[in-house]
Amino acid sequence: MFGYVFFMVANMYGCSMYDGMSMKPHKTTVSTTTSMTDIDKGDSDKDQEKSSLGLTVKQEFIWRDK
Repeated sequence: MFGYVFFMVANMYGCSMYDGMSMKPHKTTVSTTTSMTDIDKGDSDKDQEKSSLGLTVKQEFIWRDK
């Protein structure tokens, strides 16, 4: 979890990986998916519904000269 937070903070402010060049976030896309599935247990009193939520974050980077 700490590594993920560090990665996000570094990307927000740009990472200087090489002297004279920097990597900056260019475009961020967030998409969600939802689904609902009925689970038949054979007894109508024990049937279940399963709800799922998917979250995808896509971030594109560009290299810039300083």
